[in-house]
Amino acid sequence: LGAGRPVTELNAYERYRASVGAFIRKHQLPIRVRTYFTHTHAGDRSHFPASATAHVVTSDSSLKIDGGLEIYDSKGMFLGVSDITRSAVASQRAKAFYTLLDRALLEGAIAACRSGVKGSEIFAAGLRFLEPYRGDVIDAGFMPGSDLPMEDLFTRNIGHLIGKQEPATVEFKASDHGTVEPGMIAAAEFQWPYSKYCIGVEDLVLITDDGPINLTRPM
Repeated sequence: LGAGRPVTELNAYERYRASVGAFIRKHQLPIRVRTYFTHTHAGDRSHFPASATAHVVTSDSSLKIDGGLEIYDSKGMFLGVSDITRSAVASQRAKAFYTLLDRALLEGAIAACRSGVKGSEIFAAGLRFLEPYRGDVIDAGFMPGSDLPMEDLFTRNIGHLIGKQEPATVEFKASDHGTVEPGMIAAAEFQWPYSKYCIGVEDLVLITDDGPINLTRPM
């Protein structure tokens, strides 16, 4: 994409699936996987439906893969699911915004994933991280101009609990007052569709008594 060569959504989905198989073989993991869901789409195409198509991704748009796998042991026992989002962008302003969203995820939302904290509080932590950058985000063309707090403008959740399936019992949104507790696993995310872009980033997080543990990219 960065080199300007034509890339389709189907190309990206094929690469994604191949990389999953290669990782399992490289590490000799005693598991089997099956696609749970995979939203693969360019930012300039409607993300409903989100199955990969022959649509060509351009260098001034974005490509988002929101992928989940069903995970089984070597004998076929169902263990759980994953839920991770990553985006590919080529323009410098999109890369800068993607980096900002990633920081808001790690330093805002995930940092707030502590035992006893409400879903609404995690939502607020993620959006408040972005608030000082409001002018930059507007100038770069990733949100409309407004005097309202970002917490009021952003109506989607920024994550949810996850078990062996969805839907979740607690979501990270303004109206959810359920709490996260030790032993729970959450998918913390920012999904940001605006204009010709759709940029997302999402990690899996384990809630513990000592704080959140990022399962997607452990330290």
